[in-house]
Amino acid sequence: MNGAATNSDLFIVICHVVVCLLGVLAPLVPAVLIYRLFPGTGVTVSGPLSALSIRASGAFAAYVIVFLLMIPLLSKFQNTIGGFTRPVWTVTATIVPIDKDGKPVDAPYLVGSAKVTITPEVNRVNNKQVIMRIPVLGGDWPSVTVTIPQWGASDVPIPFPQGTVIDQYSKEVTLRHPIQIRQVGGGQYGASSSQGN
Repeated sequence: MNGAATNSDLFIVICHVVVCLLGVLAPLVPAVLIYRLFPGTGVTVSGPLSALSIRASGAFAAYVIVFLLMIPLLSKFQNTIGGFTRPVWTVTATIVPIDKDGKPVDAPYLVGSAKVTITPEVNRVNNKQVIMRIPVLGGDWPSVTVTIPQWGASDVPIPFPQGTVIDQYSKEVTLRHPIQIRQVGGGQYGASSSQGN
């Protein structure tokens, strides 16, 4: 199993190197062609580049133009390579139980008993947080429900609400707003605290 992980890591490193080389070397093709075929042609480029003002001519101008056009493409390649390293998305959210009167309940042991329903079971629950590893097949997210036994359940909002932090490369999602689980059963959070001890 360690050999497989090492081969996978080596493949990822090779992919990163190839993408970086592609970003540097691919713009050389039109630059060399312009230099060889039209050595006296005055291809020029000038204008702002970030905080710098750039002025170039000839084959170097062609290189600069193609290099700048490749930057968005290279960014997409990096996200694709990130998909190789992390085949699932990691979703992190805070859970807040809401009692029958609509008031938040501060009961870490209650949240600690929360269950996330996805198949296969690939999640972790601690005192106030749930970390879910959700397989996304073909770009389609499954429906995900977080359940606190004998308390209630709530769906994870998919598509994610505005303000959610989404890292495409690492495939991590952090929900800024807690998943509120409203009390619907007859569960007593005060009486159950002795069970957590």
